[in-house]
Amino acid sequence: MIETFNYSLLPNDELYTLTQRVMTACNGLNLTDASPVKPLINVAGQAFEKFDLAFKRESKNSATPILRNLDEIRDEGFLAFRFCTEAWSHRANVEKREAALKILSVIRRYDWSAHALGDKAETAALANLMNDLRNNYAAEMTLLNLSEWFGEMEAAQVAYEKGVAESAANAPTDLPTLTITRPDLIKALKNLFSLISLLEPSMPEFTPLIATINNLITQSLSSAKAAATRAANQKAEEAKKSEGQ
Repeated sequence: MIETFNYSLLPNDELYTLTQRVMTACNGLNLTDASPVKPLINVAGQAFEKFDLAFKRESKNSATPILRNLDEIRDEGFLAFRFCTEAWSHRANVEKREAALKILSVIRRYDWSAHALGDKAETAALANLMNDLRNNYAAEMTLLNLSEWFGEMEAAQVAYEKGVAESAANAPTDLPTLTITRPDLIKALKNLFSLISLLEPSMPEFTPLIATINNLITQSLSSAKAAATRAANQKAEEAKKSEGQ
């Protein structure tokens, strides 16, 4: 039986690799058109072709390097503001130190490591952070001369959001997207895996294929978990550093 798992645990690149290897394994059986599994292999193959187009389209999108650059600029803007505020929190002047600590508590509220979040999560976190600071901590920022740092962070956020909007507006409308093709691919894989598992008792020739697929699933989940662990460790390290401030 092919093991079931939560497909949401696999980012797009891992789903791509898993499907590619599964299709290679299935096609390696050289099944005839009369095989009950053949139609579902074909459906999965067609779904993967569309996912492949969407995956490569996003990877090669000319706007992607531009957005990465804009995101790096906004990361630097956030870190510059945070580091500058941290520096103020070590000053001997009690009033300024307490003002800095207030602002640092707000940064922690919306995520100390906002720069390490996914693009959408970072956009939301920074938007909420800046809105809170602008409306409730203007006096503290003025006291600490943080207006210029805040302005740079805000400008970087605006530039990134503008870049995202322009990228979406200029994206080809006749090509598939990951948002559309991913669910279809997952559905095709689930149907294929279910039928292969169902037929195995009466068709033992599927047993080696099931073992191969289960091994591929394990590898993909392990790889995805390792990547998630690295990201979590980075975030924990950032939080640990902040606690020492």
